[in-house]
Amino acid sequence: MNAIRFLLIYFIIVGVNLNINSYYVYFFVLLLFFFNNEKKISLNYRNSICIPIILLVVFSLIKVWQISTRTLMDCGLLVLGTICYWNNKRFFVDVKLLNQLIWAGLLLCLIVNGGTIHLGMTDFLTSDIGYESAMFAYTLPFFMYYWLKRGNKRYVIINIICILLAGKRIALLAILVGLGYYYCDKRFNIKKIKSLIIAANVIYLFFTFSLAAGYFDEFIQDSTGFTVNQLTMGRFELYNSVIENVDIFKHHTWLYGIGLGNSNIVIEETLEEAGILHNDLLKIFIECGLVIFMLFFFLLYDIRKKWQWGYIIIWNVILLTDNTLIYVPVIFTLCLMLDSEFIAINMNENIVNPNGVISCQMDSKNDKATIER
Repeated sequence: MNAIRFLLIYFIIVGVNLNINSYYVYFFVLLLFFFNNEKKISLNYRNSICIPIILLVVFSLIKVWQISTRTLMDCGLLVLGTICYWNNKRFFVDVKLLNQLIWAGLLLCLIVNGGTIHLGMTDFLTSDIGYESAMFAYTLPFFMYYWLKRGNKRYVIINIICILLAGKRIALLAILVGLGYYYCDKRFNIKKIKSLIIAANVIYLFFTFSLAAGYFDEFIQDSTGFTVNQLTMGRFELYNSVIENVDIFKHHTWLYGIGLGNSNIVIEETLEEAGILHNDLLKIFIECGLVIFMLFFFLLYDIRKKWQWGYIIIWNVILLTDNTLIYVPVIFTLCLMLDSEFIAINMNENIVNPNGVISCQMDSKNDKATIER
C-alpha cells in the first residue's frame, strides 16, 4: 500500500463526515489494494471480525425467500468493509500519522460545521454537545487502545479528548470498557471471559426487549428527568416499532430471523420514514435469529486471537446503540488497526519504511508473520 492509498483511506473517513459520498472513493481504494497485490484472494481470514461478518452474509443470501434490496445493500456493505482482509497479506500504515490526520479531520469538521460546543452533563446525557461525528467517534477508540498498549499517555489523552468532542456517548463508554479490560484481562481465565462476554450480550438483548416493553420508563424518568425516547435519542421508538411489528417469537422466527436489512423496511412501513435500528445486537437477532446471534459472538472472540479482544470489545460496546456493522470506514479502520497491532507484536516495535508502510505475510497455522519490506 503506497502513500496515495494511505491518503485515500483518510479521505474515506473525512469524506463521510463532510457529507461526501465516500463509498465511491472506497471502492477505488479496493481496486488499488487488489491491483498491486501479488497474491490471489485465499479466503484465509486473518482478523476475528471477518468470519462472523461473512457468516451473516452467507446465511442471509441462503434465505432467498427473505432477500430484499436492503438485504443486498447490507451484504454489500459488510463485504466492502472487510474484503481487503480476506487474504493472508497484512497491511500496516504509520499509525501515529494516521491518528494525527484523523485529529486534523475532526478539527476541520468542527470548523466547517461552526457549531458551539457544549460540554455540560445534561448535554452528554442527551448526546447534544453541538456536534456529532459517528465516524470519528467510532474510529478513535481503536487508536486510544493502541497507544494504551504502548504506554503513550499523551496520545491516549488526546484521543479521549477528541472522542469527547466527537459527541458520542457510546464511544465514551467504549473507551471506559476498553480501559477496564486492558487492566483486568490477565486476571481471568480466557474461556470464562469469553463466556462472560457472550452472556453480557444476551443480557443486553433481553434488556433491549424490556426497554421497548416500557419496564424502565418510570425509573428513567425519575432518575434522569428525561423520557426514554429523549434519553435514547429516538432509539426507543425504533426498537418499539420493530419489536411490536415483528412477531419474532411465532412460527420459530426467533431461530432464523426476518432477513438481513429487513428491519429497515419495517421501520419505514410503521413510522413512515426512513430509519435504521441503531442497535446491532438487536439487528442481528431480529434479522438473523438466535442461532446466528450466538455463533456470531462465539466466532468473533476467537480464543486463538485473544490479542485482538481489546479492540473487539470496544467495537462490541459500540454495537449496543449504533449500526457500525454497515459503517464501512469504521470496520475497515478496525481491521487496519488489527493488522498494525499484529505486526507490532511480532516485530516488538513499529517499523515504518520511507513510504510509511510494511506488508506482512501471515502464517495462518501458527499466527506468526514474515515481514516483507
